[in-house]
Amino acid sequence: STNRFLLVEEPPAVFEWTVEVPADTELPDTTIDSGPLDPTTDATALFTFSADQFNATFECSLDSAPFEACESPTTLNNVAEGEHTFAVRAVHPVGIPDQSPAVHEWTVDLVPETFIDSGPPSQTVNPNALFVLRSNEGFASFECALDGTAYSSCPSDGQFLDLLPGSHVLRVRAVDQGG
Repeated sequence: STNRFLLVEEPPAVFEWTVEVPADTELPDTTIDSGPLDPTTDATALFTFSADQFNATFECSLDSAPFEACESPTTLNNVAEGEHTFAVRAVHPVGIPDQSPAVHEWTVDLVPETFIDSGPPSQTVNPNALFVLRSNEGFASFECALDGTAYSSCPSDGQFLDLLPGSHVLRVRAVDQGG
C-alpha cells in the first residue's frame, strides 16, 4: 500500500468583487398576468407574463429550480400533485434580471381515478355481492351508490348482502384526502 498525503494550502487565496447595475440602467419589472386557479384539479398550468420593458427576455423557475429561458405564454405539463411555486423574471438586454421575480403559488389536487377490480358474475343466484375497489391514489376512500341511491360510504369489506332478485347497478367513486 502506498501512503498518500493530501496537502491543502491554508488559508486559501481569496478575491472579492461586486457587480453593480450601470447607473443609467433601469431593470425591468415582471408581472404574472395569468396562472392556474388555486387549488386546481388540472395537472397542466398555463402562465402568461409581461414586463414593463418591451425588449426584455424572460427566465422561469418551478419550485425553486434554477431559472431557465422561457417565453410567454408558458405551459407546464404533468405538474405533480401538491403545492407549487412558479417564478418568472424579466431580463434586461444587458443580461441583468429583475431582482424581485414575480411569483404565483398554487396547489394541484388531482381527481382520483376509480377502478372496480372485481365483482359478482353478471348472472348469479347468490344474493351477496363482493367488490374489490382500487384507486390511483393510495389513501382514497370510496363512496358507493347502489341502484340509484345517493352516494354514501362503501362497505369496508366490499360486500353488499341480502340483495333482492333482479338487476343491480353499483356506482363507485374514489374520494382523495383533499375531499
